Amino acid sequence: MKRLRILALSLALLLICLSPAVMPGAGAAKSYTACPYWIGVDIVNQRLTVYRTADNGVAHSWLCTTGRAGFETPTGVFYMPEKKGDERKDWCTLDGFKVRYATRVADGFYIHSVQYSDKKSDAVRLASLARLGHSGSLGSVIVEYTHAKWISQNCPKGTMVVVHAGVNDQLISNRLKGVAGTDITASLPEPPTVESIQMNPSSEFSIAIGETRQLKCTFKPSGAQSALEWESSDAKRATVDGNGLVRGVSEGSSTIKARTVNGKEAKVKVSVYDPTKPTGVELSASVKNGWDEDRAILYLNDGIQLKAKLSPSTAVTGLEWKSTNTKRGTVNSSGWIKAVGEGNFEIEVKTTKEGKKDK
Repeated sequence: MKRLRILALSLALLLICLSPAVMPGAGAAKSYTACPYWIGVDIVNQRLTVYRTADNGVAHSWLCTTGRAGFETPTGVFYMPEKKGDERKDWCTLDGFKVRYATRVADGFYIHSVQYSDKKSDAVRLASLARLGHSGSLGSVIVEYTHAKWISQNCPKGTMVVVHAGVNDQLISNRLKGVAGTDITASLPEPPTVESIQMNPSSEFSIAIGETRQLKCTFKPSGAQSALEWESSDAKRATVDGNGLVRGVSEGSSTIKARTVNGKEAKVKVSVYDPTKPTGVELSASVKNGWDEDRAILYLNDGIQLKAKLSPSTAVTGLEWKSTNTKRGTVNSSGWIKAVGEGNFEIEVKTTKEGKKDK
């Protein structure tokens, strides 16, 4: 009889230890008493809400992006598992893009920041940022970087995540029933509509073949957001990718245009040049003696080495050397001149590419 009483007392203590401070719903198998918050993800209104475990009050409410058609974010009740690898760290790679502070909810299902094209804070993909408040992910929940960081640092292993289909979904409504002052549809002001767009740089610029230049856009009024569609008027001259990175392809010009979702546009002209093409050539002597700017005095059979300086310094071309009077002075293919007779003569150099001259 004593054994039976001891066993019954042990079971009672065990049930008390496992009982959650706030009931996470019928049939829930895990306790979240040690977690100060739990999370609700509304896939209809595209909003992530952080609730306080103690009283179910709203701690935070943010716009988010959940799964698009064919990649829907799974609904149900989840508990954050133990972190692995780069999870919850500043940077990791998911779905081919850099993201920040990815917190795993279930296998293949994360809460993480908007996407970046590189591990740089200014390399955020504008299309990813503009999708906040709309579906469009591959199943994970996307929020702004600061919000993803807050979750990674304040929602430990075991934090409950309820993914639901709006205010009438019992997954969420049963948990909040009768809680005064709780509003699961609480929303932040929606970002203003884009009224104008400005590109940087805003004036014509030049790049070399093979060179790249990053274009950026700002919106007015302040706080406005939009995905951008980028276009080059002549992709044979210059291309532009989905992030506004322009690349020179061949000589000529092209107009790069950025367009917002509501049709606001900005454009800039880019000129592409060949860095190996000479734009000028200038003669100089290898010694100062007997050389006065563009004039030299030589004795018979004396010589002097001339040099040809190309512009730009990246130019690549052959050179043709010529004497205007070979009875008085000669020049070889390397620019060495020699006085062979009395009198004046001139030396001319010409680029075989573009025909630029100096003498």
